[in-house]
Formats: sequence, C-alpha cells, structure tokens
Amino acid sequence: KAVVSTQSGHYGRDEKLNATYLNMGKCVAEIITFYGDDAKKTSAEDFFNDIVTFCNEFENARVENEKIREAKLREERQKEQKEKEKRKKEQKRKKYRLRLCVDTTA
Repeated sequence: KAVVSTQSGHYGRDEKLNATYLNMGKCVAEIITFYGDDAKKTSAEDFFNDIVTFCNEFENARVENEKIREAKLREERQKEQKEKEKRKKEQKRKKYRLRLCVDTTA
C-alpha cells in the first residue's frame, strides 16, 4: 500500500514517504517474527495490542506480588513482635519468681 502522488511537485517527498512506509512494514514484520508470531498472519495492530495487554497484565502481576510480599513482611514483623513480647513476659516472670525465692529465704 504505497502512497503515490500525481502532483509533480511532491514526487521526491512522496518517494521518501513510500520508502519509509515500506521500511517500517519490514521492521514491524521482523519484530513480529522475533516475538514468535507469523508476520504474514498477524497484523501490526493485533501484535501491538497483544504487547500492550501483556505489559498491563505484567504490571498487575507485579503489583499483586508486591502486595503479597508486603503482607508477608507485615505478618513476619507481627510474629516477631509477639515473640519479643512473650520473651519479655517470661523474663518478668523469672525475675518475679527469683524475688519470691529470695524473699522467702531471707
């Protein structure tokens, strides 16, 4: 689908435009083939729509994974805090028992 001008003053510019258009089509076909699709069966629009869809889904998965990672970190911090509080309570009990033992022997 090359662009052809019938106006005499635009021949050089139109020729350059046609060459650029053909080169673009070749480059798009190479990209489509590189990503594993058949360039003869896949339109540029379909291919780039697939790329956009992939990028959007990839970003959604990244965000979801980040949320999961943050939730796990929060859970680990809460668990560590509970363990720390439990150790503190146990130390207080030991001190209290030790004081009772010292008080009763004195």
